[in-house]
Amino acid sequence: MNEDTPRPKTLTSDPNILRKIKHKQFMRQLIPLIIVAAALVLNVIYPIYWLLYPALAAFAWYLLERMLYRTKNKIPVPQETAFVSPVDGKVQSVHQGEDATLLTIKKSWFDVVEVRLPYPGLQMEQANEWKFETPKGSIDVHIKTSKQEFFNDFSTHGQVIGLMPSNAVFTFYIPVGIKVLVQPKQVVFGGETELFSLAEDAETEEEPPSILVEPIAEEDFK
Repeated sequence: MNEDTPRPKTLTSDPNILRKIKHKQFMRQLIPLIIVAAALVLNVIYPIYWLLYPALAAFAWYLLERMLYRTKNKIPVPQETAFVSPVDGKVQSVHQGEDATLLTIKKSWFDVVEVRLPYPGLQMEQANEWKFETPKGSIDVHIKTSKQEFFNDFSTHGQVIGLMPSNAVFTFYIPVGIKVLVQPKQVVFGGETELFSLAEDAETEEEPPSILVEPIAEEDFK
């Protein structure tokens, strides 16, 4: 980008990707809508009060799917040197190891469905194993989740690159010396919250904390 060109203030989600997510949402909502319609029609033909119960249950199912597939249309443009959170969620732990700092973020079922590109240059050999080559070393990301889907465009920093309508845990393996900018229990937002800076003059971490907030149960991913 030319230095004289004003940097955009907001990043708008790719409409093609949003359409794909909304199509997934529609297909998930179709069955409960059919059940609601069928129950109401049968109740008109055969006025039996208990037919309203499956209609109410199906309508609750419909609302749940609508909530699970929420998205954000616009976010602030990330700074070029910022490694941002890929998802909405909460920081679970920051732990200093001998070779790397481990940062863990948990996404819940009720966080927005979208996954955003945290930094340019994503190398994805497998959907749950990411690698970034940065000016301050290689950063690896391991993802644990039951449902995920990724799209092919990994070119725009902060852009939506996939969807994850489930719980997920992201573990970041960060080279020693990079200062982590978030704390345990902190709520983070996909594409917006800076996890750490990769600027050449960014402050380094001398003695990062080692804190575990809460254990992550295996049943969260079933």
